[in-house]
Amino acid sequence: MSAGPSVHLDTFKGNYAASSFLTKLTDQVLQVEGRTSPSKSSPSSKGSPAKDKRIPADPAAAVELLLSSFERAEKDLGKLQLQVDQRVQDLQQALAKEEQTFQVQIEVLEAHASDVQSSLLQMDTDIGQIGHSTRLGDRIQAAEAARKRAKNAGEVMTYLAEFASVSDFSELSELFQDDNRLAEAAAMTRQILALANEVMAAKERAGSSSTAVPSQSSRASQQGVAQAIDRLEDYRNLLEHRVVARFDSAVGSSDLGSMMACARIMAEFKRGETSLMQRYIATRAMFMDAKEVQFTEGRRAVDAAEAITAMRSLGGLYKNILAAVRDEAVVMEQVFPNPGPAMAMLIHRIFEQRIQAALDRLLVAPPLNAGPEAQQQHLKLLTEAYKRTLALSDSLQEIVREAADVQELAEESFGEHLADYPASELAWLQDLHNSTLGKWQVGRLAMEPVSQYCSWNAEAVERCATLSQEGSLPRHVRQLFVGPSPRQPHLGCLLDQVSAFLQAGLVGAGAQCNSTCSNPFSPATVGPVLNRSSAAKAAEKVIEIGMGSVLEAVGLASTIILAVRQHYLKVVEKRLQGSAPDAAACAAGLAGMVRATEERILTSLQVAITAFFAQVERTLTTEQKRVDFRPMAGMVLPLDQPTDACLLASSLIDALLRFASATLQATNLTSFCAEVGRKTHALLMTHMQHFSFSPAGALRWKRDVNEYTETLQVVRIQAIDEKMEELASMANMLVVAPDSLLGLVDSSMRISHRTALATIRLREDFRTAKVGSSTLAAIFSGD
Repeated sequence: MSAGPSVHLDTFKGNYAASSFLTKLTDQVLQVEGRTSPSKSSPSSKGSPAKDKRIPADPAAAVELLLSSFERAEKDLGKLQLQVDQRVQDLQQALAKEEQTFQVQIEVLEAHASDVQSSLLQMDTDIGQIGHSTRLGDRIQAAEAARKRAKNAGEVMTYLAEFASVSDFSELSELFQDDNRLAEAAAMTRQILALANEVMAAKERAGSSSTAVPSQSSRASQQGVAQAIDRLEDYRNLLEHRVVARFDSAVGSSDLGSMMACARIMAEFKRGETSLMQRYIATRAMFMDAKEVQFTEGRRAVDAAEAITAMRSLGGLYKNILAAVRDEAVVMEQVFPNPGPAMAMLIHRIFEQRIQAALDRLLVAPPLNAGPEAQQQHLKLLTEAYKRTLALSDSLQEIVREAADVQELAEESFGEHLADYPASELAWLQDLHNSTLGKWQVGRLAMEPVSQYCSWNAEAVERCATLSQEGSLPRHVRQLFVGPSPRQPHLGCLLDQVSAFLQAGLVGAGAQCNSTCSNPFSPATVGPVLNRSSAAKAAEKVIEIGMGSVLEAVGLASTIILAVRQHYLKVVEKRLQGSAPDAAACAAGLAGMVRATEERILTSLQVAITAFFAQVERTLTTEQKRVDFRPMAGMVLPLDQPTDACLLASSLIDALLRFASATLQATNLTSFCAEVGRKTHALLMTHMQHFSFSPAGALRWKRDVNEYTETLQVVRIQAIDEKMEELASMANMLVVAPDSLLGLVDSSMRISHRTALATIRLREDFRTAKVGSSTLAAIFSGD
């Protein structure tokens, strides 16, 4: 029999439960018993060996074993109880010692807290005492200050009485005699004068408010104060002269310490340091070197080389000025208590005496009769000088800081030179236009002049961007582009120049066209042999120098307008930002020029077309023979060839249409060709009415109509084709036999008899031919 399971402290650790502990003791006893009695198991227990282990063979033995196990467990639990009790006792003793130690620490902390509280109370007491002492000290200081003021006032009153009583400055106190105490004397003099003036003002107020007559003593006192003031002013002037003399001596020897001392003394006087600043600035070398100021005397920059030389001289002057100002700024910072006014005074004098003088000598305006080259050189020189002067002002501004507005001084230096700007630009542009218009205009327009106009305008706009003051740039650019205003002449502006050039070019081309078209196109013009080839070549030459000059001018006018628009977008428009009125004026001016040019183009084309068809008409009138359409007996007509007059006229029309196709753009070309087609048809209708046609002559006329139709097919306009088909149908009325006319008119042509009669009466047999018993006149005289 086993001794049973052992019990120790670990059994009760973790998730301890009494039921689990008892089950564990029982299972251990049963398992031990089952292992010790295997022979007593029944055969039927083979199927469940686990259950067999828990059922001992002898229940009594099992109970005994359980009791033994419980007894052992009880002994173990007793031992464990003793161990736990011992541990609890040890823990209680340790806790008692910990509590005793903690209590001691608490008592110490309480003692420290009491000491801190006592210190805080003492500190509050000390702070109160200190505040009381501070207020007492403030009162003592205030009293001391009042005492000093009273003492100083007494001294001032004493000195005032002294100045009122002495007759000579040598009788004054030592303070006013000692050269080593000039600063004290100046300060005291200022205080005495202030007091004297207050006394006088008080007496005057008292006298004006009182109706009583002032006593003799009061008048005497007032006169004494006035006398003291006069003597104080005299003494202060004397003292100022002494300080100024000392300052001049210090400046001559470059004694900065003495100069600074004099400046401190002069701060006590009425004018302060101003007189010393003026005297110091007047002695600077930049205002005493006459040679440097005269660098452009008697010279005018009339070409690029002289302009470069002048700019170098101006640049050298500005370089020296900048270096001198840097040096003087260092000195003035050391000498004058308030160097700002001294720097401002120096900068103002530099601009008045050095920069303004140099600019006036450099920027001498060209004479009124000067050419455009001299005007352009002056404008370039003005722009370069302006840029350099502004650059100098920026550098000087960094030195003087807020003491002076140097940029404003720089702008004022150019006030007279820019007073009429941009009128000078417009005058230059107009002179350029006048001097070059005759050279360029030889009866035809060209792109070179307009490109030059735009280039000149771009140059002027670029200068304008530099020379225009803030806010005036859009207005000036507008003047250069479209002119000052709608009511003022636009001489010099780009649109005026281009408009004048276009006007002159179109007028010149029209005049040349009229001159050329005044002569008929005759076989003599063609040459010894008249055929299609020779007529075409001669017609090309005639068109080129006549009608072609107008077409070429019209094509170039469109290109010129496009170039001006591109110039506006690229150069002008960006300079108009910020000014809607100026931008609107420029846009309106450009649109107006375009409309005016288009109207002029239309007029020129109409005049030219009229002159051209007058030439064609004169050619037909001169060269078209009556025998061409009514040959004499025995004459054989070449029916497969057009008449000479038709060959000449159609060659002119063909050459004109081809030249137009090469020079005009799509819309203008279509309109022009349509007008040529309409006028050609009208001319042929009129031309036909001038002749009488035999059957053979009518065939030849029909051949001419076909020639004209083929010539106009280049136009490819349906309305013109239909009109030429009608003309060919009319020619058929001259060809067919008399008895076929009625069917042709009524069935094929479907026109009224009255309309047909206008053509039928041109038949050679109109008065003699009969259909049945009726004449043609009788048949077609009414519907």
